[in-house]
Amino acid sequence: MIEQLFDPKSNFRQIGLKRFGDEAVPMLIEALEDPRTATTVFPEGEVISLDPQSPFERIVKLLSPYESEDTIEPLAGFLKNKNPRFRAKAAFAIGRLGSPIGIAPMLKALSDEEEDVRSQAIFGIGGVEKRDQRTQRFLDGVFPALAKSLDNTPSAVTSVMHPLADVLFSIDPERASEVMASVNYLNLENNRLRYFLSAFNKAQKPVPLVLLLPLLEDLRPLRKRNPQLATYEEALVSYAHNPDSKAEERIRQDLDDEYVQLGALRALAVLAGVTEIPESFEVEEPRKFPLPMQYYWWVKDYHLHVWNDGIGSFLLQRTPGQVRMTIKALKHCGAVDKAANLEEIALSLGLGELLSNEWNHLYETLDEKGNQAIDVAQKAYNEIDDEDYDLLLARYVLKNIEAFGGQNLKSKADNDHSATKKDSP
Repeated sequence: MIEQLFDPKSNFRQIGLKRFGDEAVPMLIEALEDPRTATTVFPEGEVISLDPQSPFERIVKLLSPYESEDTIEPLAGFLKNKNPRFRAKAAFAIGRLGSPIGIAPMLKALSDEEEDVRSQAIFGIGGVEKRDQRTQRFLDGVFPALAKSLDNTPSAVTSVMHPLADVLFSIDPERASEVMASVNYLNLENNRLRYFLSAFNKAQKPVPLVLLLPLLEDLRPLRKRNPQLATYEEALVSYAHNPDSKAEERIRQDLDDEYVQLGALRALAVLAGVTEIPESFEVEEPRKFPLPMQYYWWVKDYHLHVWNDGIGSFLLQRTPGQVRMTIKALKHCGAVDKAANLEEIALSLGLGELLSNEWNHLYETLDEKGNQAIDVAQKAYNEIDDEDYDLLLARYVLKNIEAFGGQNLKSKADNDHSATKKDSP
């Protein structure tokens, strides 16, 4: 069985270790310690491109469900491997275990000369889901090295590839805020400024105004080009999290600016008290929530479905009632053309008053004409370019602010003023 790991012609997906349960771990550790594992890379083209390209990567993938601390020592040996891809895989695997035993290996990985190794170490640490005394000791142990990584300038910058700031805030929001609230990191020369501000915003931690206000002034003239546009929007949201008396007035000035109105809308929602909107799958019984929030969820659901898999996939996985709800939600949120597009294709396929099982059967047995109709609908959908979901939903939240847990800004200002007067001596 283990020999199959070293055979590029063996079907990796059919290596049957599941039946061994936890007993598979010692077998895989033994395979890790096999001298061939440290040097073998399969010849290009001999395995499926998405499958692991070496015995080592196969072993790491097979070990991932077990989360065994016994794997840390053998994996740590691969942090010395000449192949940076091996070092990166080992760093990720050790990091996600979140064990105090892994602190020393992770410190080594976080100081690796290769950027990808350091990034995968950060990814692994960010993947620690279980939080208890044991994992917290690990996270506290690697925090200083992570904070030191703030001084490394990555070659390519995206929130996906460089989640460093988010990871720091997830470990200890207070310490992260203290470390990052510095002109050393919150400045225009930092090509990760957008993601640093975003991390403050997601953690709902204030950026000191002494740093933020100059940033807003410097970013505003640059807002018509990326990445400064997105950075300026995050700075507006940061301003809403730590407002002064002029915040609402200054943010409203950007509502008519086509470049940054999304950031202004997001910021006004934060000012009104909407700091975070839960995802539908994060709450129990979504139907008990206000209807505007349900509409919001249905529009997001439709957008993600169509973005990832197309209209056809959405229709296959939703009942007639859910399709009707989505059409209604799209109309309420202002996406009237996309609502008409979905309604037309649903009716052409016979949505009518079909029951769920009849609808699924109808869709699954579509003829060529029906598939062509879906293709036409998808093409028409793609050509609707004046209904931006993010913008429409941001406006919708502000219009229905109380349904999302916020408060009308005028009412909020009056209440804040009353509270201030009440607290005054």
